[in-house]
Amino acid sequence: MSDSKVAIIGGGLAGLAAAKALKNYGIPFTLFEASKNLGGRVQSDRHDGFILDHGFQILLPAYPEAQAQLDLEALDLRGYLPGAIVFHHHRASLIADPFRKPSAILSTAFSSVGSFADKLKVLALRSGSKMMTYEGPSNVTALQGLRNAGFSDKMIDRFFRPFYGGIFLTADLNDVPYSFLQYLFRFFSESLASIPKNGMEAIPTQMAADLPADSLRLRTPVKAVDVDGTIHGLDGSKLQFDHVILAVQEPAAHRLLKSNFPTPIQARSSQTLYFSADIAPIDEPYLVINGNAEGSGHVNHVAVPSLVQPNYAPKGKHLIAVNAVGRDAHQMTAEKAIHEVIPWFGNEARAWKFLSAKPVYFALPRRFGSPELKSIDKVTLAGDFLETPSIQGALLSGRKAGEALALKLGGSSR
Repeated sequence: MSDSKVAIIGGGLAGLAAAKALKNYGIPFTLFEASKNLGGRVQSDRHDGFILDHGFQILLPAYPEAQAQLDLEALDLRGYLPGAIVFHHHRASLIADPFRKPSAILSTAFSSVGSFADKLKVLALRSGSKMMTYEGPSNVTALQGLRNAGFSDKMIDRFFRPFYGGIFLTADLNDVPYSFLQYLFRFFSESLASIPKNGMEAIPTQMAADLPADSLRLRTPVKAVDVDGTIHGLDGSKLQFDHVILAVQEPAAHRLLKSNFPTPIQARSSQTLYFSADIAPIDEPYLVINGNAEGSGHVNHVAVPSLVQPNYAPKGKHLIAVNAVGRDAHQMTAEKAIHEVIPWFGNEARAWKFLSAKPVYFALPRRFGSPELKSIDKVTLAGDFLETPSIQGALLSGRKAGEALALKLGGSSR
C-alpha cells in the first residue's frame, strides 16, 4: 500500500477525520488545505488576551463521533449551564433542565415563557429523544412537530425559535426537520454545550497532531478536481491520484467538480460581535436568548464564554459574544447590538468595549443529509451536509469516507 496515492482536499473536521481513518488503516495520503490553518469553519483568533471563536460555536461531548475521535479530557471542556435565560418584553425568565439544575425547578415551572403544561411536554420531549438516531430528514418540520407535540405558540416563539435559532442559524422552524431537532435534543440532554479551554480551534489542532506532518500541505489551493483523480493547481500544475476525498463545503465542491456536482443549496450565515467588559452581565453561564417575536431585532442570543472558560479573557475582564443569525445577520453593528441589549442588561452595556466582528458567510449548510452525493467515480465526498449540519456530522462523514476508501484499497485497521 506504500504506492497508493490518495488525496484529501480540505482540512476542516471532515477532512481531518478522513485523514485519521486512512492513517489508522495504513493508507498514505496527502491533504491539501487552501488556507494557512486547519479546521475549516472551526477557527479561533487571539485578540489582546481574548480567545475569539469564528462565530458562536460549541461542542456537545455526548456526540458519538466526538467520543470516538477526540480526546475530550485533553480538550479540558467546560459547559454552559443546561437551559437559558429568556428575555421577553424587558422581563427575564429562566428555563433550565430540572434533572441537572434542581435549584431552578420552581423558576422554570412558573416562568412566563410557556405554560406549566409546556414544561411537562419538554420533559416528555427529553424522554422521547433518548437513544434516538438520525435516519435522515423527515417530512415533518420542526414547527409542525412541536405543535403536534402540544407545545403552545408562546413556548415555541419565546423559547424554541431563539434557542434552536442559535443552533440552526435560522428562526424559521419550517426550514428544519423535526427529526433533527429531536436528535439534537438528545445530546443537549446528555451533555453540556461545551467549549475547550484553548478555544474551538483546539479540536482541529488535536486531530492534526496525530497525523504525519509531511502529509499536510497548507496554503495549497486547488483550482479543479477531475473525477478520474486529477487535481489542478492554481499555477497550472496537475497531480494524478488514484483516489480523492473531497472534504469541502458545497459551493467549493460545485466549483471544483463543476458539472459533476449539483448547484449548492444556499447556506446559513451568522455574525458574532465580541465585546470586553469589566463585569459580566449575568452571574451564571447561561445562554441569554431573545424571546421576543421573530424579527424584533438582530440579536438572537448573548453568551459570556469567560464565565464558562476563564481562559477566554485576560484576568479582570469578561468576554461577551452577541450573536445574530439569518440573512440579515451581517447588518448587525456594534452600535445596534448595544442598543438592543440595553433593555436586557441595563445601561452597563454602554460600557462594553467592542473587540471584533466575526461574520461567517457559510456557517452551516442547509442540507440535512444527502446520501445521493457520496461519490463520483474516483472522488469520494465528505462534509457535514452529507450527514447532519454539525460537528457530529462532519466527523462522521469524514470517518465514513476514509474508512470506506481504506477498505476498498485493502487496508487493515491498526
